[in-house]
Amino acid sequence: MSRTQKCPICGAIEPLSEQVCRQCGAKLTGEPLPPPPSGGSVPPRIAPPLALDPSRGDDDLYLSDLSKRMWRLLLVGLLAFVLLLVSGALILASRWTGGTGSAATSPTAPPTATPRALAPAVTATPTQNIMMSLPTVTPMPPTATPTPTVTPCYQTAGQGDTVLGMAYRCGHRDMAVVDLILEINNMKSPQELQLGQTLEIPWPTPTLVPGQETPTAEANAEISDNAPALTPTLRLNQFGTPDTLAKYENIEPTLRPGHAWHIVTEGETILSIAYNYNTTIEVLSQINPEIPFLQCDYGDPTGGPNCVVLLSVGQRVRVPVPLPSPTPTFTPAGTLTPTPSATPTINAPYPLSPDDGARFAADQLVTLRWGSTGTLAKQERYIVHVRDLQTGQEYMASVAELSYVLPGGWQPADGNRHAFEWWVAVGTLDAQGTVTAERYATTPRRFTWESR
Repeated sequence: MSRTQKCPICGAIEPLSEQVCRQCGAKLTGEPLPPPPSGGSVPPRIAPPLALDPSRGDDDLYLSDLSKRMWRLLLVGLLAFVLLLVSGALILASRWTGGTGSAATSPTAPPTATPRALAPAVTATPTQNIMMSLPTVTPMPPTATPTPTVTPCYQTAGQGDTVLGMAYRCGHRDMAVVDLILEINNMKSPQELQLGQTLEIPWPTPTLVPGQETPTAEANAEISDNAPALTPTLRLNQFGTPDTLAKYENIEPTLRPGHAWHIVTEGETILSIAYNYNTTIEVLSQINPEIPFLQCDYGDPTGGPNCVVLLSVGQRVRVPVPLPSPTPTFTPAGTLTPTPSATPTINAPYPLSPDDGARFAADQLVTLRWGSTGTLAKQERYIVHVRDLQTGQEYMASVAELSYVLPGGWQPADGNRHAFEWWVAVGTLDAQGTVTAERYATTPRRFTWESR
């Protein structure tokens, strides 16, 4: 029987000729085992399973075995990942193929509640050629040239500003635009204007000169961009004023005795004209009814801080001038006493404001204005008639001025809006101040007035 030796590490029995343990790889000592005792044959000892004990210095064997296990686990995980990828790709391919085929043939049957085993997707063979449904390409429309948008004229109220004055800064020359501005800005009366409030004011429609082309959107946009510096081009009438103010064209353009034309030059104002002719703004407003004198206080020689009178270069303004001295006429009797020839004066009034159909709020004062073609005689007065069309009551006043502010007692007090009719005539008064006759009555105009 060959001699053996025992591994000092794992206890395996190895031949004496072996130098390394075939079980654990440890170096053998080469010490032979004692022979077995006599009396019977002893079966060879079976090496116990490998038991790694870190306390005996088997760390290197444990790490070697652990690395082998990790490699095996990594390999198994990699194989499982590859299988999942392949199965997922097959499922997606089967769904895509089955979806396109079913869309071309028949609708998909509803799912049943009976479970079925997973089976590889079978792609049905189409009986006809599958046409790819490509989206129709619609050519894009040509790029449109952007049209500039004309924005309204926005004005912010400053100290002393009025709605009409702000409209004038936007190029308007007609008082009728005030109602439109109030409607756009949800205001009931011009007295609601607050300091710092911004108003939206539409641009005026320019009046075209014959032969002039219609303004384009680009031109309107240019006006909008340069709003403070540009105003619409307006045609002038026979009075030298814009057509928007030519509502007094029925007034004769000829000069009355004691009047002359003044041509406005660069830099002139209504104050400088009144100073040069030694007159007042009130006189100029009376003999120039076609020129609006807006918010002028005739008790102030300058018209007050809110007085607005717009003049343009080349405009004609009537001014008072001294009458020529009468030429003496000699009588056949040889007397040297000059006898001036008398010129009859016809003083026919005409209405100026308010316009026919004007509306007044409860907190507004109604001021009636009119012009005249002559001067009043000593015993003459202007007779103002105002009739309440709802109640039928008629009010009357006699004045020497060309305007009259209606008293508060004439305003309705029943909570309703009333319509009024007014006209002016020239009346002759007796020594007691009673009107004895009236003539040259103006055409009646109407207005409405809210109850106080």
